[in-house]
Amino acid sequence: MALNWLALIPWGTLIENAPRILDASKKLFRGTQTPPPRPIEIAIDAQAGPQERLANLEAAVAAQQQDLAALHQRQQESARLIEELAAQNAQLTVRLRRQYRLTLVLGPVLLAVILYLALR
Repeated sequence: MALNWLALIPWGTLIENAPRILDASKKLFRGTQTPPPRPIEIAIDAQAGPQERLANLEAAVAAQQQDLAALHQRQQESARLIEELAAQNAQLTVRLRRQYRLTLVLGPVLLAVILYLALR
């Protein structure tokens, strides 16, 4: 039974898209392996003047904005990658369904032809 299903898999399409699928999965894996952004520590010197404290806070906010932009970029890349993999999966599913329907139609026809030739 398992061998019948293996015969229905569009191996040509799968092999044709294998490098893209492999690259996409490596990219996704690398994206998930990056360490989380470092927690920011804001050192507030009680003896510093208001201008210095404000400058420290502005620097901390700027660093957080950069980290947020990097995370946003990674999230967009991951979303594009998932969308591409989903599209490839959909294509493979459509082709597999077509081949299954073709097998359902041609199987009985082939059996009828074989029986006809055998009984003749």
